[in-house]
Amino acid sequence: MKKQPFQPGSSGIIGHFEKQQWTGPRGDRAESLGEVEFDATDDILQMRAAELRKVKDCDETSDAIGQGHVDHDGPCEVRIESAICEFFKVSDVADITNGMLQNARKWLQSQPAGNYRARISVTTYIDLPISARHISQVQRLALDTAKQRKIEGEIQFCTAEPLSSDKPTES
Repeated sequence: MKKQPFQPGSSGIIGHFEKQQWTGPRGDRAESLGEVEFDATDDILQMRAAELRKVKDCDETSDAIGQGHVDHDGPCEVRIESAICEFFKVSDVADITNGMLQNARKWLQSQPAGNYRARISVTTYIDLPISARHISQVQRLALDTAKQRKIEGEIQFCTAEPLSSDKPTES
């Protein structure tokens, strides 16, 4: 009898990351800040089978997976165990065999490549040359220039300083 190729039980391994912050008079109570979903399929399939079999919800093992996908510096709870089980069609992560993991990796490699648009958020500084009669005009002119150049995102004025050739010289 010919072995059937691996077919996942779901289209991906989607985790749930609950962002939290410490509150209370002693700072010892976690308060939820909301939940974010993340796709950990590739990372899960890169894990060693022995590591994968130890993943538990709301534990260091799942938290580490979530922290690799969600930018949050604080307490959290990550739930991903059931998504892993659904993907591998098992009732417990401990039931995932080395062979199942190898077949899942082969399945992923066999998928056709697609084109995606990725949007990233970058905080950066842009130095704009501004011609002004007085430094007090620079902020308004810089913000106007940014709009004219269609610089997207939240634009905030930071600093202004004379260009080195315009600095007054001491005699």
